[in-house]
Amino acid sequence: MTSYRPLLAILAAISAMLVACTLIYTTEFTGGVGGWLNIPRDTENAAIRSEVQDKLLDMIYTKENREDNLKAFGLSDSMIRRTMADITNYERNHLQRMEESLIEEAPDMDQVYAAFCSRSNARRPRYEALKFLVDEDNGRRPINIDRAQPLNYFEWADTARIDAVYRMLELPTDGNRRDDATLMGVAAILLAQEGVVIDGDAPWGRGVHKWSWEDVEAKYPYVDDRAVAYFALLHVFSELMHKEGALCDQ
Repeated sequence: MTSYRPLLAILAAISAMLVACTLIYTTEFTGGVGGWLNIPRDTENAAIRSEVQDKLLDMIYTKENREDNLKAFGLSDSMIRRTMADITNYERNHLQRMEESLIEEAPDMDQVYAAFCSRSNARRPRYEALKFLVDEDNGRRPINIDRAQPLNYFEWADTARIDAVYRMLELPTDGNRRDDATLMGVAAILLAQEGVVIDGDAPWGRGVHKWSWEDVEAKYPYVDDRAVAYFALLHVFSELMHKEGALCDQ
């Protein structure tokens, strides 16, 4: 009488292998039977981060929007008044030179366009412009219009962690952006304090008692002047480039 036991054993082994292969496939490539077993937590977090949008993404740089924009940056009323005064001075005394010499004679117009005209989470004019409007001469200082050369990229920005500061303060993963995030972020870069921001230490920390513009001012009394000078330059140059027929309108 023929014994079928060996054959049955072989068939059972083959069936077990097929089941195992099916389970491996569904787990590794489809996330399991329900499609959820193999989704890494990091992937979920990355998806959440990608959904955080710059709250100032649609900012428009025009004469009519100056005060509203400065408020959105987080400047105090007194800083806004000083910034507006600087802007008026540029309008009256420097506008033609700023447009015809400093912008139109820029050696790399593509770089200038990318800095001042882009509108995305990857490139924001209020941070990208630092690379062209701030020189590292006895500290990071906004350029002096009377002595300024055509807009060019300053090499200090190669090692400054501008993008990291922007993402940390303007695109927090919890969505709780501070109202003065731009002022605090720009100030940190002007003061070469990016590391403090990234480490989450006071006065740029995320805690209630670790975030304070007043503490920044107390520690760096000259920061107000640098911030005011920068935001005035930023707005005037941005207005010139965004007006009809100008660089950002092409």
